[in-house]
Amino acid sequence: MSRSRGAKRPTPAPASSRVAAAWDLATPSRTLAVGVSIGLVALVAAIDQGVARHPFVALDDDVYLLGNPHVARGLTWEGVRWAFTHAWAANWHPLTWVVHMLDVQWFGLSPASAGAHHLVSVAFHAANAVMLFLALARLTGRQSLSAWVAAWFAVHPLRIESLAWASELKDVLSGCGFMLALLAYERYVRRPSAARMLVVLAAQIAGLLSKPMLVTLPLVL
Repeated sequence: MSRSRGAKRPTPAPASSRVAAAWDLATPSRTLAVGVSIGLVALVAAIDQGVARHPFVALDDDVYLLGNPHVARGLTWEGVRWAFTHAWAANWHPLTWVVHMLDVQWFGLSPASAGAHHLVSVAFHAANAVMLFLALARLTGRQSLSAWVAAWFAVHPLRIESLAWASELKDVLSGCGFMLALLAYERYVRRPSAARMLVVLAAQIAGLLSKPMLVTLPLVL
């Protein structure tokens, strides 16, 4: 039986709805997103766990950590005030100093504690890989490709310097600010508001307090 000429064809969903669905992380597969995130953490742990056996490096570590009396005392109010009001070794990155102080508070600063300091950087790197995956998945709607890009970032040889060198904590810490700003900016673009832009600014400020290199972030966004 032929279809009636008067029958209406199904109306395709508006383009804006299709774009919104593609950007919605839950639409492709929330389960996949969780699985990929766990996989990225496991990948970083498997590849970089060896840094736990690395000592402090006789380059910057002696100035930044071992020879820095403010960091060596661990986390104190006086140390936090110093971090925000003074430069050390030609660097002003107070949030990085505060995290170094926390590391010393928890693990100490003996040669045997070097591995623990490195593993803190590994944890931040794993978080950065997960946030990169989530940001790319939300921006593109292509979870599988985003997972491959994040995995490549997670295991790239250039990353190992930041993980096996305690003084380079500032690199992975500022990376957290970058990734958080990227995630927050994606949310702002989808639904602009002053509150969401403030979150973007807060993430960038946190990154700048970790390493001034993030001054370039607005150009990326």
